[in-house]
Amino acid sequence: HPIYLFAVDLSGTRDTIEAVKTALLQSLDALPSHVWVGLIICSSAKIGFYDLRSSIPHVLNVKVRSDGSCFPSMQHGRISISLDRILVPLHTAKENIRSAIDSLIGLGKRG
Repeated sequence: HPIYLFAVDLSGTRDTIEAVKTALLQSLDALPSHVWVGLIICSSAKIGFYDLRSSIPHVLNVKVRSDGSCFPSMQHGRISISLDRILVPLHTAKENIRSAIDSLIGLGKRG
């Protein structure tokens, strides 16, 4: 099955993130139902992997320290997060994905 992995940098302005959310929702509606979807967020302090299995959006966060290291620590340059937690079939989880996209909040200033 094809996989679509959406990555969003939350360091943009709130207005920019709102525009990104609109574009993501439009893209979601344009995708065929047989694809699998994942959502990743990032900022200067963390990388987050949405667990899209739940109707209540929550993120599995990996903090990025100022020296570039990650917590939880990476083993052999890899973060150990199971793909079945972050990739879901669109045909069964579209509303969960929509909820996750709606929950995105920009970290930058308004404008």
